[in-house]
Amino acid sequence: MRNFMTALSVGVAAATILAVGSPSAKAADNGLPTVNKLPSLSVRLGAFFPMNQRLKRSVGNTGFSAGADYVLSRQGASDQSIVSVGYIDRTSGANKLKMIPLTFGGLHYMDVKAEQRTYVGYGVGAYFTNVSVPDSVGFQETNHTTLYGGYINAGIEFPGNVFLDARYHFVQSVGSTNPSGIEITAGARF
Repeated sequence: MRNFMTALSVGVAAATILAVGSPSAKAADNGLPTVNKLPSLSVRLGAFFPMNQRLKRSVGNTGFSAGADYVLSRQGASDQSIVSVGYIDRTSGANKLKMIPLTFGGLHYMDVKAEQRTYVGYGVGAYFTNVSVPDSVGFQETNHTTLYGGYINAGIEFPGNVFLDARYHFVQSVGSTNPSGIEITAGARF
């Protein structure tokens, strides 16, 4: 029993050293983060600012925004293919804007060896939208529909895989309202 406990202790110590990482277990200095596995999931929280005047008057200037991005594939050290899903919400009384963008796109890092890495990206896809605002005559106009759209984005990633991201969503109009706008988020990559 004592030999078993000693072997178990040595095994746990070896697994801890491998999990935490030793200099030989880390990636080579090629400009990529020195971790065993590159992050493939990003989670972000922030605000959405609609550009449409009718939306601004009806639901307000600022809405809640959250999202997640998953890396589908990497093309070298600086390019990634990603899928993104988001949630944008702003309600004021009977007026509301809710969007769930589901997009496919890309991300390009400008300098992978920099301490603070800047990037640009894009995405295109479906925007599952629920808009309920007064029309130009004052009647409540409610639309639940799937719109086509996309976004362009730019951001900066800091050490520790935390980042700031700015996106402009280009979305087709629903009724007399266009839900396009700016999304500003902060997040982390895992």
